[in-house]
Amino acid sequence: MKERERCFTCHNQGLPIMALATVQSRGVDINAAELRKQTEFTAAFLERNRTNYLAGRGQGGQADTAGYALWALENGGWKPDATTAAVVEYLLQWQDAATHWTPQSRRPPTEQSLFTSTHAALRALATFGTPEQKPRIEKRMERVQAWLLKTAPQDHEDRVFRLRALHVAGAPAAEILKATTAILDTQQGDGGFAQLPTKASDAYATATALVALHQTGGLSTDARAYQRGLGYLLNTQLADGSWRVVSRSKPIQTYYESGYPHGTNQFISITAAGWATTALALALPKAHEKVKPSRVDRLIFPPEHWHNHGSCLVEAPNGHLIACWFHGSGEREADDVKIEGARLRRDAKEWSGRFTMTDTPDYPDTNCCMFIDPHERLWLLWPTLLANQWESAPASRRYMPPRGADGRPQAKTIKHAHFNLEWLMAGEAMEHVGGR
Repeated sequence: MKERERCFTCHNQGLPIMALATVQSRGVDINAAELRKQTEFTAAFLERNRTNYLAGRGQGGQADTAGYALWALENGGWKPDATTAAVVEYLLQWQDAATHWTPQSRRPPTEQSLFTSTHAALRALATFGTPEQKPRIEKRMERVQAWLLKTAPQDHEDRVFRLRALHVAGAPAAEILKATTAILDTQQGDGGFAQLPTKASDAYATATALVALHQTGGLSTDARAYQRGLGYLLNTQLADGSWRVVSRSKPIQTYYESGYPHGTNQFISITAAGWATTALALALPKAHEKVKPSRVDRLIFPPEHWHNHGSCLVEAPNGHLIACWFHGSGEREADDVKIEGARLRRDAKEWSGRFTMTDTPDYPDTNCCMFIDPHERLWLLWPTLLANQWESAPASRRYMPPRGADGRPQAKTIKHAHFNLEWLMAGEAMEHVGGR
């Protein structure tokens, strides 16, 4: 037990260091002394074995231990030194005739994938390699990149860490895009990701996907896929702040109680928590960044003599703003009153042209309201005055139908002559109708 307490592990040191450092970078107060303590613990662990690393022998866990330990030091802000150079030297010598690095044990999902081991080693070379080691590092990178490009991933862990490895190896942007799309295509209906096609979504698979998609695949944390993934993580977090993930590994060591929840599932669960905390923190602005206003005042259309009021504004999940109001020559007593709308795309500076959302011929449609429900359906509600009196006004409604597991509407979109709710939410083209 004493020996275990002196050993670095990716689940109890590596991933917590990454999570704490990411949270701290977002301006959240953490136990900075504990972060430094764990980083120094990792450095001391490698230092005790420096002679073995220089000799190319490494230590238990081999490339996985070396790669993850240097990744932990990177996240902890550790500067290159003689020990990190020794570990890089070992990684250059270890399996030097191969096109990739191979794990020493099979404990899925974290210790099984060739891509996971290869990414950890590549990242260490790129981060801590010395100028003297650079020529050999570049040759190894070229060899590994060729292997990455021609080797297909077999499961979720492979897809996630193949994307990461391609990024570190400097693969072409087109290959990065294909690897990113391959992960996005496996997102489940609940917003999560699964380790295997036969398994349900879990926090480990979901969080590793989100962090990789954002850090190396270029996916914005505001993107719908990322937000759906965050929703899954928030919905599955337990009251004690942890996530429970069931282990797929067969025990190869005597059971060790670390004090983290979930018993025999504690090590994959704490790993999942490290990734999940990182994914959540990445959605926050960095501490040194000033959050700029995402919107500025814009006229939807120039002032005019027509009545335009009773407006409502909503923000769609993809960041578009949608506005509605009633428009006509009068209000209750004018039979030409209809509901109009416009949209401001998230990436646009000007509102779209105004368009008719609903118009009951010869009756005034007034006092419109919109909202987006928990299923991300857009609703439009309004009263139609049948006898030009409020007491003769039945309420009307239209909504976008719910989406299926593939993200598509389960039923045909409810349409009006000039208006399509699905188009409006998705930000696609729509038929516009000019103002009066």
